Amino acid sequence: MNTTDRYEDTFPWVSLCGIERNYLRCDDTPLVYTELDPTQTSLRIGQSTLLYPFQPSTLLMESTGRVYHKSIIGENALMADKLTDKLYHRFQLDVNGNPVGFKWNNEIIKLNNQK
Repeated sequence: MNTTDRYEDTFPWVSLCGIERNYLRCDDTPLVYTELDPTQTSLRIGQSTLLYPFQPSTLLMESTGRVYHKSIIGENALMADKLTDKLYHRFQLDVNGNPVGFKWNNEIIKLNNQK
């Protein structure tokens, strides 16, 4: 969160990149998961080296098809489309197309699909 006393009303988020400070506002979430690591235990945040534990039970899919996962900032983070495309075949959908389960490690994890 932007607690720099600069642009807080306009840009609620700040991204530090070396000595640079990028002030941001987001249409959706400030964090985006871009890939699942090779061990399939962590999600990469953006193009950084930051990882967050992959917890399939926290996945949710909106009617728009966007997929979200629990994050470190207390709200869900968006999963990038390219990552969602790789995982889509694991979702179990009900007759109305709503996600109700996720196939992971030879089991079906029930999803409550609530933000």
